[in-house]
Amino acid sequence: MTSDVLIVGGGITGITSAYLLAKQVVLATLIQAGEILNGTTGHTTAKITA
Repeated sequence: MTSDVLIVGGGITGITSAYLLAKQVVLATLIQAGEILNGTTGHTTAKITA
């Protein structure tokens, strides 16, 4: 597999990064140990609070 960027973690930050890179035509690979967008996203420092 060839990629320009490797993103480790499929939380909200990883998914958003992959999406924004794809919009810029950057080949990104996202890896996640478990299920994507599941787990402790709400407890990370990347959390957005309304």
